[in-house]
Amino acid sequence: MMMMVPKDLMITSQVARASTIGAVIAKRCPNVTSDNHIIAAYLCQEKLKGEDSFWKKYIDSLPKKMYSLPYRYPPEETGVR
Repeated sequence: MMMMVPKDLMITSQVARASTIGAVIAKRCPNVTSDNHIIAAYLCQEKLKGEDSFWKKYIDSLPKKMYSLPYRYPPEETGVR
C-alpha cells in the first residue's frame, strides 16, 4: 500500500528556508547550509508560536527529551554493522 502526503503537510528544507527564521539565518549566518539545522530552527520558531502554529499538534507529539542519537554513533559503539 502506498501512501501520499500532500506537500503542504510536510516540513521540508524549502519550507524552513522560506520562513522568517530561514530568511534571518540566510542573511546573518550564510555559512549555515545544513538542512537539518535550518529545519531545527524552523521547528523552534514554530514551537514559540504556541497555539498559533499550524504545526502545534505535530510539535506536541515530539519527544520532550532526547537521550541519545544512535544513528550518529560509530558502528563499533552500537554493534551494528
